Amino acid sequence: MAKVLVAVASVTGTARDIANDLINANEHLSEVEEPEIISRWCEDEDSILLLVTSTTGAGDIPIPLNRFHQLLTTEFPRIAGKRFALIALGDSSYSTFAEAGNALELALEDIGAQVVCPRLTLDATEHFEPNEEAMSWFNQELAQYVS
Repeated sequence: MAKVLVAVASVTGTARDIANDLINANEHLSEVEEPEIISRWCEDEDSILLLVTSTTGAGDIPIPLNRFHQLLTTEFPRIAGKRFALIALGDSSYSTFAEAGNALELALEDIGAQVVCPRLTLDATEHFEPNEEAMSWFNQELAQYVS
């Protein structure tokens, strides 16, 4: 079983609220912030990184995960085989819907990280209780890996 490190990037606060609810509901989840994401994730061989990110209206990754994404795509840290999961928030009325989640997932997989469960994508136009959706997803998809 694994510890889950939660890294958050939020624009309006919804991603932050979701992450806080997940952390408060499970003692094996803890938040990790830039610049410690890679080092903390690699400290424990079995740890899983859970990224909870919104997308800016322009499709960009919000700070601080923007810096994390830049690190992945320019410095190529040694994370091959490390496990991750992703919750991507967005609004499908924008052409850049959930682009931050897409970019992070692609960057992680490009350097060998392994996704442990299907990504949860929350559309603001459909999911009016995103915290409940995230908790349900966590319990069905990710909780089996958590110690």
